[in-house]
Amino acid sequence: MVALCVALGSGAFAAVQAGPSQTGVIRACYEKKGGELRLLRGRAKCSRQERRLSFSKRGPRGAQGVKGDPGAQGPVGPTNAYSTRPNTAVPLELTATTVTTLALPPGTYVIWAKLWVDGPSGISGADCTLTAGPDTDNARVQAQVATANVQIPMALALDHVSAATESVTLSCARVGSATVTAVRPVITAIRVGSIG
Repeated sequence: MVALCVALGSGAFAAVQAGPSQTGVIRACYEKKGGELRLLRGRAKCSRQERRLSFSKRGPRGAQGVKGDPGAQGPVGPTNAYSTRPNTAVPLELTATTVTTLALPPGTYVIWAKLWVDGPSGISGADCTLTAGPDTDNARVQAQVATANVQIPMALALDHVSAATESVTLSCARVGSATVTAVRPVITAIRVGSIG
């Protein structure tokens, strides 16, 4: 129910309790001489001695307000780190051999990998690739060593965005005909909010 109070003509006031129609409009009749206001219900009409009035239940839409100030920066989200460091020695072939893998849940990551290449005296080396989905990083290390079992360090890194669980793979192939072994491989991935 809506209460109406209207000042009309000579200053007379009339008040009625009215309910809006299904269209949201309140219809009433104003008596031209006496100033009496009465509610119209249903299909009722005003007489010749009355003037018809209509009141909208809802006014016109106002102008859009000004844009508010930016809110305070939210707290830094959690950071998760994932790592694998198997204590293994993987003999390398002339074609790529998987040295180790690391499974990651969906997210945005900065990923590092490192390993040591162990070979005989002379020229030893390896060609390695760190792969996560379509993202890859390649590195080659080759060195002249005077004695056998000298470990040569190698490091790789990449940024990666994953929409599903997937594996990061570190694979290597030996360079040359000498027997070469990948030892102490490590893959570390840190999940971040975004990568600039």
